[in-house]
Amino acid sequence: MVTAPALAILKAYDWPGNVRELETLVTRLLLTCSPGTPIGVEAIRRLLPRPQASALFSEELVAGRDLKLLRKELDRAYLTRFFRDTAGDIGKMAAALEVKASRLYAWLRETGIDIKSLRRELSGY
Repeated sequence: MVTAPALAILKAYDWPGNVRELETLVTRLLLTCSPGTPIGVEAIRRLLPRPQASALFSEELVAGRDLKLLRKELDRAYLTRFFRDTAGDIGKMAAALEVKASRLYAWLRETGIDIKSLRRELSGY
């Protein structure tokens, strides 16, 4: 017997190897699970291949680009988004990033973020 959550995982899986991959998994489940014990989520996850984590940046995107510039672009995008998410609360940002507010202000300047224009944007003016 297969539990409902385990069955949901089996139904949601893409099955790139088609029926043979499913057949192999069922055989392995029968060999590794205790008789009379329902087959649960953990048993299935243990046997299904782990999905590869997708890269944040593709090799083509970073090819030939200066690492310092890429870092600056990433910092700028991250800090701008974080500024908006915290409604421009520098104290909250500094605490979450575990830096002093003075360091955060310097970081914002280094990345070329204009705090005044972001605050105007947040206030609707």
